[in-house]
Amino acid sequence: MKHFSALISATVILIALVSPGAALDTKFYTVTEKTLSIDLGPSFIIEQGKFDANEDGMITQEFLINNTGAPGSALVSITGVYDNELRYLSPSNLSQIFASGVILGMEERGDRVAGNWTAQDSRGGNVTVQSLISQNPENASDSRAYDMAVWNLEGPNYAIVISLLDRDNTTRLINTMTLT
Repeated sequence: MKHFSALISATVILIALVSPGAALDTKFYTVTEKTLSIDLGPSFIIEQGKFDANEDGMITQEFLINNTGAPGSALVSITGVYDNELRYLSPSNLSQIFASGVILGMEERGDRVAGNWTAQDSRGGNVTVQSLISQNPENASDSRAYDMAVWNLEGPNYAIVISLLDRDNTTRLINTMTLT
């Protein structure tokens, strides 16, 4: 009798496990390794900076590019967006939102937009580059010009660049930056 009730119990459990039921599904995100490629020439070096996996729906990795042959550097921030609401925005709209946020932050520091120009990214898309001027608060005649651009590299990944390089090297940075 004990064997029979054990067999019945095992059969009921197996039937319950095999019978169709509501499956539980959810999304989760993983960090994947990609290679950032930029072709600027032999006098440039790239240093990996801060990595930030925060709770606001984005993962950011910063890089500093220095020109060892002439004055100039650029800060490159690669941002992966995994926030559900932000991912519904088009890449051009999200790029504009990021660019507006960066410009607002720069203007709060006292910098001002002096103009803009356009470069092509590695996929042939147009990238608007904002030219800004930073004024030294202690010396009004001392100012520094720099460029800022934001664009979609691929999928959920965006580039945010603040460049103290000359226009030719900033253009080349935008033209050749890829993720693989």
